[in-house]
Amino acid sequence: MNMSTESNAFNVRSYRAHEQMYQSKLASDEGRRIVDSWHRQDTVNAWILNRELASIDPFLSVHPTRSWLTVADGRFGSEGQYIRARAAPVMVTDIADNLLIEAKRMGLIDAYQKENAEHLSFADESFDYALCVQAYHHFPRPSLAVYEMLRVVREAMILIEPNDCRAPRSLKDETVFLARMLLTKLAFRAGLRGWTRGLPSEHDYPWADSYEPVGNYVYKVSERELQKVALGLDLPALAVRRFNIFYEKGVEFEKEEPGNDCFERIRRIIDETDAAARRGIIDWGVRAIVIFKRAPAAALTQALTAAGYRVVALPRNPYAKSGPPQP
Repeated sequence: MNMSTESNAFNVRSYRAHEQMYQSKLASDEGRRIVDSWHRQDTVNAWILNRELASIDPFLSVHPTRSWLTVADGRFGSEGQYIRARAAPVMVTDIADNLLIEAKRMGLIDAYQKENAEHLSFADESFDYALCVQAYHHFPRPSLAVYEMLRVVREAMILIEPNDCRAPRSLKDETVFLARMLLTKLAFRAGLRGWTRGLPSEHDYPWADSYEPVGNYVYKVSERELQKVALGLDLPALAVRRFNIFYEKGVEFEKEEPGNDCFERIRRIIDETDAAARRGIIDWGVRAIVIFKRAPAAALTQALTAAGYRVVALPRNPYAKSGPPQP
């Protein structure tokens, strides 16, 4: 079997496994209970998701009527619900549509479509924005999904993903890396579990390689990786927001309310992690990375900056219009 055939066969198996994942959860009472918690808005889990989705608030406030595409949004279209609640038009998509069918019937979303993120069926520039949250790292060929999202938008695409751990490249970097590994263990033993989200472990050395039970390699993202995508396509700008979240089993069933032990613990861990990241002790655990197809106007740039983004104007390719020199 040649490499191309083998790769394609694995992709198909991966797509099928992810498509069947929700169906397998629905097969048991406990799985159904977990799935049903996903469309509740009063849980700690919803609070964590909303902390991530606050990353798109500047876009929704400055351009409230622009259209959106959510990608790999199969949990009742959670991201689409967030956008819809702010009155923006949104098309919700996922490789599996069983929970999207339910969400539409329940009135949680307006429009959905079954889509493979690596092969979107929409025409070029069908939407203003595309959003993909905590899903890129599940795709078997995530770079294709990035190019597809860029193809179908007019303005920008937004990825919200765990940050990749940079491999040491010098003696200084390696020393810092090993020191942070030690801090990971000390923080964990001290009960500061949130700190470990921004610290590497021995499994991250020299690269963070891991696989999930459903069968995919875990692709974490880096700012530099996506900056190169933008530079290669001669796109005008990139914006990055760095922040932290913390998840633990059971947050789907805990109420987001003062005095709830789980909620208070999660908030305390995030506060501790934020404080350590601001001091440079650890790296921020999550990135919201925006690749712009059109340079953002001043109002949007100001809103993004106020929300904690760093907006970077990228150098343009001086040969893009004239083409390569003739022999």
